[in-house]
Amino acid sequence: MCSLKSLSFRLFVFSVMLVCVDAFGQDQKPPAPQLFPIKIDGKWGFIDTEGHLRIPAIYSDVGEFSEGLAPVSMDELWGFVDGSGKWVVQPLFERAENFRDGFAPVKIDDKWGFIGLEATAFRTHNSTKSCALFTGPLRS
Repeated sequence: MCSLKSLSFRLFVFSVMLVCVDAFGQDQKPPAPQLFPIKIDGKWGFIDTEGHLRIPAIYSDVGEFSEGLAPVSMDELWGFVDGSGKWVVQPLFERAENFRDGFAPVKIDDKWGFIGLEATAFRTHNSTKSCALFTGPLRS
């Protein structure tokens, strides 16, 4: 049989576990909506899994959503939009690719570099081409 002291200790441990689980869960973001490129009347936009147009078809070209952002082109310049179609990075690149592991290749002034989700871009060391460096946060 359980003593009152043992029961109190078990309740205390259970309460601490609940608080820890709740605290860790606060850092998690809700899953990003799954959006897919679609071409309508010569322009690109994005639809959801049910086929509803979520981001209007106003772009001349698009990439795929990865890590919450998609590269999109307007007037021959590329930038990045989020799942609501809001510009996260204004179009200023000659080319932009999908994010992977927090970074996306971007081209400006005929030079390739990487722009990061968190703050900066960096130079590649194994590239025969020179690399542009970009700084500044992508997300506020």
